[in-house]
Amino acid sequence: MSYPESVELCGEYLRMSIPLLSRHQMPINPQNYAIAFDLVSVCNKPLTTAFDEITGENLVVTPSDCQQLYNTYIAGAGAQQMSQLRAEFKSMLGETQDITVGLERENSRFGDSLQHELPKLTSGDLGVLNETVKQLIVSGAQMSEANKIIGESLAEKINQVETLKDELEEARKIAKIDPLSGLLNRSGFDDQLELILGRASERAEGVSLVVLEIDCLAEMTSSMGRLVGDKVVRVVAKTIQKSVRGGDVSARVSAGCFAVLLPDTELRGAAAVAENIRVAVEQTVLRRNGDSDGAVSIALSGGVTQWSKAEAGQALFQRGSDALIGAKQRGQNQIAVAVGGSSG
Repeated sequence: MSYPESVELCGEYLRMSIPLLSRHQMPINPQNYAIAFDLVSVCNKPLTTAFDEITGENLVVTPSDCQQLYNTYIAGAGAQQMSQLRAEFKSMLGETQDITVGLERENSRFGDSLQHELPKLTSGDLGVLNETVKQLIVSGAQMSEANKIIGESLAEKINQVETLKDELEEARKIAKIDPLSGLLNRSGFDDQLELILGRASERAEGVSLVVLEIDCLAEMTSSMGRLVGDKVVRVVAKTIQKSVRGGDVSARVSAGCFAVLLPDTELRGAAAVAENIRVAVEQTVLRRNGDSDGAVSIALSGGVTQWSKAEAGQALFQRGSDALIGAKQRGQNQIAVAVGGSSG
């Protein structure tokens, strides 16, 4: 799908979204806002069709319907594209195999013709000999032409397969990226978590996890508007990217929650990274609509923990999340460290 680039047009679509949400009794939250924007901008035809089917008999769109629409036609758009490319790739491989079989068939046919005509070459009859040579020349020319055509088709299919492979890989990457922050989404993070822990287990390396959450993001979005909330998310994401190394993994795992996986890092080092991010965000000056408006204060709470060998990735994430909850309960805008299931 393609979104409009004009600021004025996007603003108009945003204004149109709220009446649509109210008309169908859909809560004004980020998920439903994304649905409404796609509907009023008419940039997502499958979503529009599905929405019309739901509202055909009943004006009210239930929360379960909203969730289904979002998962299928917005969050799952990249996954759908990847599924389609996989099907095309499979079909292309089948066609390539058919061409290869055709090439082998033509070669076999010429071989059979050669076997049939060769005994005639020993004939003392010049007429038979001359006719046999002519037949072999014709058969050879036919095989050469057939092989040329098939070879060109095969080369074309191979190029198409390579192109599809590149598109498939690109779609796979896009499906794992959170569009607002530019970081990995939860699915992409889970993939990297499994990969890094598997590698750390083989090499006996330490791995630490930082789980961060923007304090009072929902209240901020409610009082200042969705666009301000989105800008806060992007600012925090950018700060995290600047604060980590190239081999570290950063992700936005939910609305205002981020995770940073730190390979080959002990607990003390991870706590220092988390504190650096917290301080950098706290010192960021963010204004709503230029210098004339008041500054927006941003704060982060975080939990830090270290992986224990043979521990499941989700257990590690849960311990980091529990440490984050502890930090929030103690007043927010602080980092808590979990050691062996306890936080401090």
